[in-house]
Amino acid sequence: IWKPPHLLSGGNQIDRYTEKKILISRAMATLPQVMIYQNLDKGLDDVAYDRLVREIWGTPIRPKASLFISSNVRNLIKVCTKIYFIYEGQVINKVYPAQTTEEAMLSYYKAFCEM
Repeated sequence: IWKPPHLLSGGNQIDRYTEKKILISRAMATLPQVMIYQNLDKGLDDVAYDRLVREIWGTPIRPKASLFISSNVRNLIKVCTKIYFIYEGQVINKVYPAQTTEEAMLSYYKAFCEM
């Protein structure tokens, strides 16, 4: 169960979506209190990312907290209740996606990237 996905039977044919799903399932099997997803969207198209997130949220056993780290603000807006912008180790802003527009978030993110 703990072998890397590419070493499993047929592993050389596993796509990025399935590989991420296997890795997340393994981590969930340890019943973590906090789950950190770093660049979960890397290598996935929007449809596969949305499907993977739906499966994560649909899992009956979930951690108490989930932390998503990504530079893709649009994907963070889809899954987060709060987004923290961190610069040089300091939180410089906290945004609630439900209380703002995607355009405002993206313009803030663009300004943030130009710092």
